[in-house]
Amino acid sequence: MGETEQPKSAVTATEERSERRVLATLLMTGGLGVVAAMALLYTFKVGGPGLWTLLGVVSVLLVLVSFATARGSLENRSAFRGLAVALATGLLLIQASTLLAQPAPSGVVDALFFVPALAPFVYVLAFHAWEAEIALVTSGLFLAASTVLPVVLIALGVMPPLDAQPLLVFFLGYSLTHSLLIGLILLFARHRRQVTAARATIDELGLLVRTDALTGALNRRGLVEQLWIEAERSTDRDCRLALIFVDLDHFKRVNDRWGHPAGDRVLAAFADLLTKLVRTSDVVGRWGGEEFVVLMRRPTTGEALFMADRLRRSVEDQVFPVVGSLTASFGVAELGPGETVSEVIDAADEALYRAKAGGRNRTCASRAMMSEMEASTKRHIGGAG
Repeated sequence: MGETEQPKSAVTATEERSERRVLATLLMTGGLGVVAAMALLYTFKVGGPGLWTLLGVVSVLLVLVSFATARGSLENRSAFRGLAVALATGLLLIQASTLLAQPAPSGVVDALFFVPALAPFVYVLAFHAWEAEIALVTSGLFLAASTVLPVVLIALGVMPPLDAQPLLVFFLGYSLTHSLLIGLILLFARHRRQVTAARATIDELGLLVRTDALTGALNRRGLVEQLWIEAERSTDRDCRLALIFVDLDHFKRVNDRWGHPAGDRVLAAFADLLTKLVRTSDVVGRWGGEEFVVLMRRPTTGEALFMADRLRRSVEDQVFPVVGSLTASFGVAELGPGETVSEVIDAADEALYRAKAGGRNRTCASRAMMSEMEASTKRHIGGAG
């Protein structure tokens, strides 16, 4: 990639948004499925007001959580843990109510159609709420509980014995298919954890290759990438963007007289000074050698030029370690309409060259900024006349 070519955009945030949307879609589907189940149960008079109310509460809860997940409002795992437990408990209660309320033993299997349909949402929430191993145990416990529930109710004497064959076929198919489903979700969860770990490593390495080891500021690559991001943002939002190129005057003499270790201390102190003086929204980076760059987001008219000269005076008054006083030259350019990143870099660099050629320890604006200021002055004089 060339120094001023647009970098590949980061995909981490986009992947996280996609994952949230998938989970939100699953939750929304579950909520609508519960509504459909409630409508069918009500239509065929299966269950009663208590069961229908419980289904309604579960459906509303799933829909609300779906919207919150899509918006990124539910980042805390504890919220999903509570939801997983609540949904699992609710489904077991609905299952028990359905079994107890079913008058004909032959219709029990038909009345339990919602259990295999809604159980996967418990698994998804569990794997989103806990680490894979704990989620596997939680999902397995729910599957086992929902499978043996009829046996428990019959053993307690609160439910009459049923025809075992259809019930056995139903729960055997349910347990086998859902065991396979939990296994697939487990594989996906472990894969996702590996991807997350790899992504964290890539982000850490990316930070290293974009940061200057000596000063801790962005290096040239990091600056160019940040400049592309801000240039696109300024174009979309129709706001200003400015570059200030800074060069320490006669820095070679520092290395020649006091040595490179002293020069390194000066560079680190200089970067720290710039970082303290600029706005919190600005970005400071080391362009190379003794040359630094300040990237100003959304500066007002003339603010970048004022900031550059303020920095120049502060450098002049600063006492640097070992060497004492130093000066710096500044070149300022703004990203104009239709200008490219390469053009604004060249404009700021050319302004810096004029500042150094003009005697150093001075601030120069780009030719485009100078022309704009001259035109503004003429308009002001003309308006006053």
